[in-house]
Amino acid sequence: MKSKYDPVLKVMPEKRYRGEVFFRVAGDEFLEVAYGTEEAITGLKEMLLNIFRVIIVNQKVKDANIKGLKEIVPGGRTNLYKFDPLKIDIRKLADEISAVESEVQSIEDAEIETRFIRLPLVFDDSEVRRSIEKYVKEIKPFP
Repeated sequence: MKSKYDPVLKVMPEKRYRGEVFFRVAGDEFLEVAYGTEEAITGLKEMLLNIFRVIIVNQKVKDANIKGLKEIVPGGRTNLYKFDPLKIDIRKLADEISAVESEVQSIEDAEIETRFIRLPLVFDDSEVRRSIEKYVKEIKPFP
C-alpha cells in the first residue's frame, strides 16, 4: 500500500536495455530520477551502463532546453534536476524527462565525450617505502 507521502511520482517499467526508472520528489525545487535499484545492479557492467546512461540522458535533457529547468546534478545512478516550480510543474517536468529517456535506447555502443588525463604513478620507489616504514613505525604499528 502506498503512503500518501510516497515521493515516487512515476515509474518507467524495465526494458531490455535498462532497469526501472524512478521519478521522485526531492523537495520543493528538485526531482530525482534514479536508474534501477541497488539490488538490481548485480555486476560491474550493469553499474557502468547505469552511470553512462545517466551521463547520456543528462546531455539529452540539457539539449532539450526544458523551460523552468535550472540545473542538473548527475550522480552514480541518478540525475537530480533543480527546477523553478513557478515555471514548470514537477509532473510536467517528469513527463518531459521521461520522453527524453524513452528516446535513449541501448547505450552499449554509445560514445560520450571524455578527457584523457595522464598521471605519472610510482608505487615502489624509495620515498614510498620510507613513508610506509614511518607509518608502520610511528602511526600504526603492527601488534
